[in-house]
Amino acid sequence: MIRQRIAIFDEQNFHPLSRQERSLLRQALRYTIRMEKPKDFVELTLSFVDLAEMLQLNQEYRGIPAPTDVLSFVFEDLAGESGFLHYADLTHRPLGDIVIAMPAAIQQAYTYGHSVQREIVFLAVHGTLHLLGYDHGDTEDDEGLNRMIELQEKVLNAVGLPRTGI
Repeated sequence: MIRQRIAIFDEQNFHPLSRQERSLLRQALRYTIRMEKPKDFVELTLSFVDLAEMLQLNQEYRGIPAPTDVLSFVFEDLAGESGFLHYADLTHRPLGDIVIAMPAAIQQAYTYGHSVQREIVFLAVHGTLHLLGYDHGDTEDDEGLNRMIELQEKVLNAVGLPRTGI
C-alpha cells in the first residue's frame, strides 16, 4: 500500500472548503498518485487562496502580472542543475505544492456549467499531474495535453464527478 500525506490549507474566505470537498480532494489526489505507482511515501500540499495572493505568486514565479487558476511548485525543481535530491535522508518523497485561486475556480465552474466541487477537484488533479511530471502545451493536438485530459477525466469519474453540462 502506498502511503501518502496530503495537507490541505484553506487560506481564503471566498468559499470556505466543506468537509465533503476536503474528502473528495483527498480521495481524488490519492487516486491520482496511485495511478503512478510510486514506491515512496508521498507528500504534497494543496492551498486555496484569494485572487490577490494568486496574482502575487504568478507575478513572482512566472513573471505574469495576472492571477491564474492553479499553480504547481515541483519540489524537485529545487534540486538545482545537478538534478539530484538526496532522498536517502528522507522518510518520504515530497512532490511539491499546489495553489488554487478559489474565486477563479468558482468562476470557471459557472462558465463550464458544473459544480464548484468538480472544478476544485479538477484543478487539484491537474496540479498533481504536473507534480508527477506531466506537462502540456496550449493546442488541442498536443499529446501531453490530451494525456492529461484523459487522466483527469479518469480520476474525476472514479470519484463520482463525471463531466456534465457543456
